[in-house]
Amino acid sequence: MENSTFTQPVEKCWNEHWLKRSWTLALHGKFKILYMQKFSSLFQDPRAIDEWCEVWAEALGGMEGEQIKAGLDYSRDNYDWPPTCAEFKAACKTKPKAVLALPPPPRTDSETGKRRVAEVLENLTAKPMDGRKYWANVLATEGLPAYTYQFAHKALHNLNNPGANL
Repeated sequence: MENSTFTQPVEKCWNEHWLKRSWTLALHGKFKILYMQKFSSLFQDPRAIDEWCEVWAEALGGMEGEQIKAGLDYSRDNYDWPPTCAEFKAACKTKPKAVLALPPPPRTDSETGKRRVAEVLENLTAKPMDGRKYWANVLATEGLPAYTYQFAHKALHNLNNPGANL
């Protein structure tokens, strides 16, 4: 070992403007999982991984977690091979898929619920239409949250007798 020309690599200080090292290592791990041998075969030693992490951390500096996630999602769905750094950076700027977040249904007191169901029942008798189809249409177009489930259920049960007590 005395004549060895190998020297320990000088560890660079991680720049505060770069992407966090832990995030970059996690990104490398995700690419290994997503692209398996296509990606991992490029990194046969730890030094290659460190160099990849430094280059990508510098390029992705300032990115937020949601942007990195958008880049991963886009890459997974659109690239058969691991993206280049430039491709991934562009993918990070794609908009994430819209997520439908519905608010919880509003609570109504029983008197309001009774009044609303009575209005629906009145409309059912006023319009010559199969009651169940009309009721389904009302629920689909106006939404169940406007009524309490209990009274809507009773109204549906009493369609043939709109004057029944709720």
